[in-house]
Amino acid sequence: MQTTINPNHHYIESVCSKCPGTHWGKSAKCRIHDMHIGQITSCQQWEDEETEQWIDDDGQIAFTSLEPALELLHVAQDELDGYYWMTQQIEHLREAIQSGINTTDGLAAGTAQYGIEATLPKAKGGNSDPVFRAARNNLKAWERLNGRLKRFENKVKRVDAFAEKNNLSEKEQIVLEGIMDGQKMKDIAKEVGVSRTRAQELKLEVVKNLAWVIYDEEKKGKEKALS
Repeated sequence: MQTTINPNHHYIESVCSKCPGTHWGKSAKCRIHDMHIGQITSCQQWEDEETEQWIDDDGQIAFTSLEPALELLHVAQDELDGYYWMTQQIEHLREAIQSGINTTDGLAAGTAQYGIEATLPKAKGGNSDPVFRAARNNLKAWERLNGRLKRFENKVKRVDAFAEKNNLSEKEQIVLEGIMDGQKMKDIAKEVGVSRTRAQELKLEVVKNLAWVIYDEEKKGKEKALS
């Protein structure tokens, strides 16, 4: 018989075992949630512990022991490394979307201001009608492109905001701006006047700071969803 491990077992062992609200015994019941601790899916105590683990003794963000921290580092580096490429893709996507809206092949030109659905021909034949299928495929393609555009725009806006307001040193700021401009690290290193190894170290500091911004945004998003 296969045993299913509770995905929250870490919190149950590290937090619930020390919590005065937990009644240990055969039931292992939480008095606060009024249920068995194995049934609890989220708890403020868990979130507080996770936040504490992100901070080291000096009040700086710690990236050495937690898998979530490594994931955010990966996200931050991807957004930074992909920034220049995403800015180019945004222009291409906007052109493709506008071209799809204005084309006369399946979509009526001149009615984009009323929304993409308003441009679709109203076929009477249902799914078997070729005009209907073409219109539906056009709509799905538009939705995919628009979704991708919004994702890229959100990531680019976050990096832009980070570049304008951060706690980076002068050299770290130059590295950040160089990456955003699509420069290679060897060229950035020459501009800063350091070795490529040192330039990579400066980049890592930039990535760490961006990861903290991402973490803070995600935390605020969770708090807003719970409120």
